Amino acid sequence: MLIVAEDLTKSFKIPKRNAGIINVFKNLFHREYETINALDRVSFKINEGELVGYIGPNGAGKSTTIKILSGILTPDSGKCQVLGKVPWKERVEHLRNIGVVFGQRTQLWWDLPVIDSFELLRDIYKIHQNDYMKTKRINFYKKNRPDLEFF
Repeated sequence: MLIVAEDLTKSFKIPKRNAGIINVFKNLFHREYETINALDRVSFKINEGELVGYIGPNGAGKSTTIKILSGILTPDSGKCQVLGKVPWKERVEHLRNIGVVFGQRTQLWWDLPVIDSFELLRDIYKIHQNDYMKTKRINFYKKNRPDLEFF
């Protein structure tokens, strides 16, 4: 298995927002919180070579799941392995083997191929063409020639 997620749960404690000027002052001295359940026992398995899409409405937990898979967040409960590693426990080693792009509407465009979006961002962030091409080539060879090693 490439990715195994079992019963992942994650919740966040956020401040309650009450309307009105009086509540603004109350919140200065006594803040109330509510718990938002971002993930509730999410489970799935992905085999090597499978191509998957992870879609859902806003607030469904997509970004939270990906952040757990990448080691950025730790789940409240559940188990997860990516490439045989627990992402948040072996984060440095794990990050050497993965790549994640969080696409916001301001970063990726639905009507452009992904490569065109990357090239546009390369121009925006002034990444030198040689560095961009080297990274692009390395990633191509990593995907198509796993027998090669890159340093």
